[in-house]
Amino acid sequence: MTKLKSVLDNALSKRLTYSTINGDNPYLISIDGVYVYVYLRQLSSAYFENKNITRAQLPIHPDFNEIKTSNIPFVFLGYDWIN
Repeated sequence: MTKLKSVLDNALSKRLTYSTINGDNPYLISIDGVYVYVYLRQLSSAYFENKNITRAQLPIHPDFNEIKTSNIPFVFLGYDWIN
């Protein structure tokens, strides 16, 4: 996860005024002065019979209680670790 966050941070910082404000995963970032919560999650198989169908699911996590009541946009990024 740390490597993927580093890749995302590096890509965003090259093009925008970007900074990580706080958090691990989920975490709060600022892009050109706009705050956004980001959550990175690995895709997993949705059906054991068909490996071509994947999903990413939000876990129960205390940080999401604050995010749900916030006016700050939330970005859920599902990723395929193999590809």
